[in-house]
Amino acid sequence: MLYMTQMSLDTRALMHLADQRLLFQHNLDMGYLVHSQLCELFGDELAPKPFMISENDGPRLHVTGYSSVPAEKLAQHAQAFAQPVAYQVVDWDAFASKPMPAAFPLGKQLSFHLRACPVVRKSRGSQFYKAGTEVDVFLSEVARCGPDVPLNRHAIYTAWLEKYFLRQGGARCSEVQVTQFHLSRLLRRNKSRAGISVERPEVVFAGNLDVTDPERFQQLLTRGVGRHRAFGFGMLLLLPRGKHHVKR
Repeated sequence: MLYMTQMSLDTRALMHLADQRLLFQHNLDMGYLVHSQLCELFGDELAPKPFMISENDGPRLHVTGYSSVPAEKLAQHAQAFAQPVAYQVVDWDAFASKPMPAAFPLGKQLSFHLRACPVVRKSRGSQFYKAGTEVDVFLSEVARCGPDVPLNRHAIYTAWLEKYFLRQGGARCSEVQVTQFHLSRLLRRNKSRAGISVERPEVVFAGNLDVTDPERFQQLLTRGVGRHRAFGFGMLLLLPRGKHHVKR
């Protein structure tokens, strides 16, 4: 089973906890902060992922995610094992979940909203990047084509998403557009577990899709799209077809 969970976090208490644990000596990364909080509450195995920060209204941070267990079991785990300072960040009265459909039928037409990090990891080195380097797909294409070739960043991002769907299977993008884009400073850990700041593209997509394989589509929902899925990227939020208007 796959469940959609929704939770409300006390922003002030969350930031105080992050300050106590020296999480943001480099920069403030809300995705990393929520990831750390979810892992403290539920452990790596049960923590909802992928997730998205669906709303930040000042005193409250609202988080929506996918989980393999319902809200009741997540709450029981947190009550039994979480540290009190982490436990008190959550508004448990507002904590809720719902079961997702066991499968979406073949040919089902849906709209979607997605916050993703369109990057590629280089399998081999080049004059610009070492093997294993994670690169913005736009910059990767610039390096491939050369500086004299005009490229449209949004078109490259939408092409990346369309190819991702085809490669993973389960659904086909019938229409997609970039609704927001900016470069973000993200907090990550290196091999020695030291905190480092990296710049990555943060792209919000709106689009329409058609289910081409119900089982693989369910796997796509569970796994999420692209990289950094445990840090607030990659959650496919499904909507009735037409809920998001895609400009033609």
